[in-house]
Amino acid sequence: MIAGLLLMGPVSAAKVVDKNTHTVYSTNFHCYGTMSFTTTQYNTKYIQTAITVKYKNGKSGRMTIDLRKISTNKIQIVTTAKAPWGNYKSFNVVKTKWSVSKLYMTSFRYMLRNI
Repeated sequence: MIAGLLLMGPVSAAKVVDKNTHTVYSTNFHCYGTMSFTTTQYNTKYIQTAITVKYKNGKSGRMTIDLRKISTNKIQIVTTAKAPWGNYKSFNVVKTKWSVSKLYMTSFRYMLRNI
């Protein structure tokens, strides 16, 4: 029985803190689509948002936004996108004493809903 428990691996403390789906319009493709995102908090210093966009013309793309507390007054934001219309990765550092969850709940969650 102990061997079976060891094979299962550690229990993840990740929890979904935000989830939404809404309609978006692409000026590049001139068509509507849906954007869905799920935000998962893995610990007090790391939150990840996974975004999926699907347009009515068949195009779709994925994007992730990682918020990670790298010091007492800095949060690193890493954005990665993979889509037929372009791939990119960007790194930004925000100087703030806020926690990662406070930055997400007061800023990012509303920005994602207004795209």
